[in-house]
Amino acid sequence: MTFSLARNLLEGWPTEGACWSKAARRINPTEWERIKSTFDPKKQNEVAAALFAYAFTGLIPTNEDDQSGGGGGRDGAVDIRLADGATGEVQIMEVTSSIYSRYQCSSSALGTFESRVSSGYTGDLSWCVELEHGWENLDLCIVAQAIVAALNSSPAETLESPCRQQVHSHAVIWRSPVPTIPKVQVISRNAGASPLDRPYLEALSEYLRNDPVMTRKLDKLTQERANLGATRSHLFIGMASTGIHGGLLPISPSYFTWGHFSPLDGLDDLWLHGGTGELFHWAREDGWVFHNLRA
Repeated sequence: MTFSLARNLLEGWPTEGACWSKAARRINPTEWERIKSTFDPKKQNEVAAALFAYAFTGLIPTNEDDQSGGGGGRDGAVDIRLADGATGEVQIMEVTSSIYSRYQCSSSALGTFESRVSSGYTGDLSWCVELEHGWENLDLCIVAQAIVAALNSSPAETLESPCRQQVHSHAVIWRSPVPTIPKVQVISRNAGASPLDRPYLEALSEYLRNDPVMTRKLDKLTQERANLGATRSHLFIGMASTGIHGGLLPISPSYFTWGHFSPLDGLDDLWLHGGTGELFHWAREDGWVFHNLRA
């Protein structure tokens, strides 16, 4: 599917909510430090979710799934409980990331791949290998075997060509321009961020509806909403720029003028944060709002 990018990017933006400096004026420093201390600093998305929720809604976050040994974590617990200090109303939040788990392990996977091809190659030349978009879904052991076979069985005149050669559906090789000992080097640690082939809000809706991680998070929200008597369910996603979902990183409020967002049953609030300087918040009643974190 193709779609037109010809539109006025200055029109139709979501509503601009409170900027960071305005929200910060309402923050209680003592409560802010308490929140920071009760969440695992290694889980940066959970820390960010708790602090942003507090700053922009005034709700008090509690680490509902504290597995440190001193907390009240339990199997199947929701990540964060949000409490209204005035009314006692309980809301709940699940936190996740759009990073693709296989890409998250890509450094070690590609290092193993590089070693496997180098050890299997029996020639006396040096090679560069580039894995193209989509390699994250492949069995790199099989890809390595294909590349080794191509290098070891190709005619000498082909091997000596400095031009790029497609030796696999997702792999290109070429002679290294720098004389070295015989080896194979993976020089392109491709982020694998597939470009969008549909309007942004439609792609986002499809991701939320079909991704297995999102499905598990929404199922937990449904279960915990009943267990805790919560009135609202929130999903906070740390949006990654890498991996097969990297194209979903919203780098501008203009992205939310592309297409139509299809809300998910049982979800009242959706938060998207990717370190771009804006925090995007969708509420079932009001639609999309963005908060400028640099002002």
